[in-house]
Amino acid sequence: MIAKNSRNAKDNTLPLAPLLTQEGEQSCAKRIYIPPLNLEEVQEECAILFLMYIKLRVTTNARAEKIEKVSEDHVNIWVKEKPERNMANRRIVEMMRIYFKTTDVRIVSGHHSPSKIISV
Repeated sequence: MIAKNSRNAKDNTLPLAPLLTQEGEQSCAKRIYIPPLNLEEVQEECAILFLMYIKLRVTTNARAEKIEKVSEDHVNIWVKEKPERNMANRRIVEMMRIYFKTTDVRIVSGHHSPSKIISV
């Protein structure tokens, strides 16, 4: 039996267990290529785990656009756009991108409601 973590250092391959054919004969074991880990890719994937969720209370058809921070995770926002054809939601995301200085803002829930949750 081959150990699970026994890699071939020369060509970075990992041996597979022998395969049995339909006749019950043992076929030759094959090797698969295991690429080395890229630390930058792992860090980018881990950064995705740190999301911030913010509750929004939206007022549409407002005279002026403004953002009011109620608490650490709650914001009131006023937009001029009507709540039709996703126009208000697009403007909300645009304003939140400017407010938080990031491009990674999306509406998680409340697409058809004045109460929304966004992820930043």
